[in-house]
Amino acid sequence: MATSNISLHHADWIALATIAATVAAALVLHWAIFTVAGRISRRTSSSGDDILLSALRQPTRWLTILLVLGGGINSLKLASEFERIWTILSAMALAALLGWAGLAMLGALRQIVEHRNDITVEDNLRARRAFTRIRILHRIGQVTLIFRSEEHTSELQSH
Repeated sequence: MATSNISLHHADWIALATIAATVAAALVLHWAIFTVAGRISRRTSSSGDDILLSALRQPTRWLTILLVLGGGINSLKLASEFERIWTILSAMALAALLGWAGLAMLGALRQIVEHRNDITVEDNLRARRAFTRIRILHRIGQVTLIFRSEEHTSELQSH
């Protein structure tokens, strides 16, 4: 019985070091962008941009890593089995990370609407309506994103 070779020994170690350095540079760039955006958002009177930045920081960090890795690994000459596995796993990770970013954005938008509508006031009917609507829309958005992510993941696994 023949075994498949999925090792990286065919890869050029200089190319792998270059990919690692590129990932590090991309992470530094991501950090710099979010640091500058955070400073700008703290100067605004609205807390919505702070909430949105906080929610998107982690998903975009991992998306950055995946995209840089994808570009670098695709330039390597790898064993066909390893390349096939990478293609499937990276596509599944991309779908998951985009789903995470979408869910984080939905959560941030919900927080922003809830923050802008104070239900502690005596006449809070309008605020309660806004809370109810945003919670319903949030759930619909969650279900839609999860089903769409699952649908894309299923398509990728069938290829």
